[in-house]
Amino acid sequence: MAAPPSSKLPKRPHKSVTIETKLEILGKIGKKSYKLLSEEYGIGRSTIADIKRKENEIRRYKRKATEMGVQRPRKNMKMGQDEELESALFIWFRQKREEGIPLTGLYIYFIVYM
Repeated sequence: MAAPPSSKLPKRPHKSVTIETKLEILGKIGKKSYKLLSEEYGIGRSTIADIKRKENEIRRYKRKATEMGVQRPRKNMKMGQDEELESALFIWFRQKREEGIPLTGLYIYFIVYM
């Protein structure tokens, strides 16, 4: 007896979406259907719904990243557990870079443990 043909469709490859693309999608949500957006960006409709559901969090993250001077496009919104420490460390990092001090792993190790 032959096995029945598989009714499963091939899985869509995993695709990470940058914060900028998420903001772009949020701007189009009222104008286009979730189906059209999912086809345009190559992501699932449930991902579009997740982006809509997390709209405030995405906008807050983008605003905070802009304030801190982060310029690289991010794909996730993970922040450190201690936001105050992260902020202070980032300010220190930027100050040292502006002073022209190359921040290598060895330099940071020396500052921390010596």
